[in-house]
Amino acid sequence: MRRQNRAIERFRRAGAVSEATAVTLSEMGVRRSLATSSLFSRGVLKPAASEGDRYYLDEGEVPNFLRRRLMRVLIVLGVCVVAMIIVLVVR
Repeated sequence: MRRQNRAIERFRRAGAVSEATAVTLSEMGVRRSLATSSLFSRGVLKPAASEGDRYYLDEGEVPNFLRRRLMRVLIVLGVCVVAMIIVLVVR
């Protein structure tokens, strides 16, 4: 999550929020990784159509991405709490 947040922040600071202002990953100091792959697959980072290896941050997708990520974390925490309760009751 930290790497995803860092990548989002770097694109914001660079102003790479449209196809016209797209930048390369190396310019941002961002590597292709599991963290950035999820940003690409969720549509948060998008390739600029006319610019080859240039990408930009879709600000409209950031809140959706963060909301979905929070929901996944809350679900995992909820499952853990239920599992702990079950273990305590079975004892």
